[in-house]
Amino acid sequence: MKLGDSINFYELFRVKGCQGLFTLASKENGSGMIRMMEFMRSKKVTVNRDRLVCLDSIKFETYAGHKDLRMADIFNNLNKTDLPSLENIFPNYDEDKVKDYHLGMVIMWYNELTKKLKEISDEKK
Repeated sequence: MKLGDSINFYELFRVKGCQGLFTLASKENGSGMIRMMEFMRSKKVTVNRDRLVCLDSIKFETYAGHKDLRMADIFNNLNKTDLPSLENIFPNYDEDKVKDYHLGMVIMWYNELTKKLKEISDEKK
């Protein structure tokens, strides 16, 4: 099974203004604040729901006639290449919409997830 297909991106979030990935630690309170926990760590932050972006909702636009790329597609493309570049990871990407910093952000998330998955695998041995 491909890495991108084995991850539930619906449960992973980006918090605007914070680095790394987060998961929900509590439900939203009456004022729109949500407690978030860094992915596979104990550090928690409380943020307004407006600062959350679900990884499952992120898509990268491509030129007309090509399917937009979702995070699973991007992770599967990263898994296939030794030399990440915009062209390798985001095939047919729209140059006006996908920028170099998107590649850096996705690689950071990919590395974070693969590191944690390796740690979990090693603990099970």
